[in-house]
Amino acid sequence: MDRSELLSVLVADDHADLTLLYSITINRAPGMRCVGAIHSAARLLHEVEAKHPDVVLLDLCMPGPPPLESMSEVLSRHPDVCFIVISGYDDCECRSQALQAGARGFITKGNTPAFVIEAIRNAALFESSATLPPRSAH
Repeated sequence: MDRSELLSVLVADDHADLTLLYSITINRAPGMRCVGAIHSAARLLHEVEAKHPDVVLLDLCMPGPPPLESMSEVLSRHPDVCFIVISGYDDCECRSQALQAGARGFITKGNTPAFVIEAIRNAALFESSATLPPRSAH
């Protein structure tokens, strides 16, 4: 990624409200733009090849082929694309599977927008993305 360009992000989540929230959050973040949103892993390779995102936010549970298999397929053809797996569940097995499949980070859906933006930036900078559970409200 050329640091003078906007960081492009593709959102892949089957929940339309979350997809919209992530898209708005990304588009409001300085230096970032959302290049698209998909609601099934079946379109992942096509959209990556059409839109050339720097980072993909990929929901762990979506209709169609298993998202981690789709991610592996994309990475075999486009190893420069960074993936952050997002999930409503935070357990070690899901996290481990995502990271072993090639994700740069694993975050839960309960995290703040600022946390998601930080994870995207970290993934794009080839740093290990945060993989913390959502912050509890006290």
